[in-house]
Amino acid sequence: MTITLSLADIGYFIIFALIVAVCVYSVIILYRLNQVLKDTQSFLNKHRDNLDRTMENLPEILDNVNEASEIVLHGVDKAEVAIDSISTSITETAASFRQGATGVAGYVQIVTEIVDLIRSLIRKR
Repeated sequence: MTITLSLADIGYFIIFALIVAVCVYSVIILYRLNQVLKDTQSFLNKHRDNLDRTMENLPEILDNVNEASEIVLHGVDKAEVAIDSISTSITETAASFRQGATGVAGYVQIVTEIVDLIRSLIRKR
């Protein structure tokens, strides 16, 4: 008894095997998807009241979030103005101090010269 296989027969066998593997894999995936959907349905049934209350309160929550955002934005604007004011004040203070330091240095130099002059007069006597 001789069995002859052609290349077409081998190709059909490979295609059939691939189709069977894909079908088995699809059944496994559909089974797992069904389990996930059952778990989701039981979760939704268990927490339906909480979800309904949350959905009812959601517009109010969003309004509160918007109000809080506006308050924070207003506070940031005020802080920016305050920081600008403080920056200007510090700059002016530093400039005044620099001018005052120059004036004080001049006074110290004059006092030093006066003390040197008095010492030299005392030494001459």
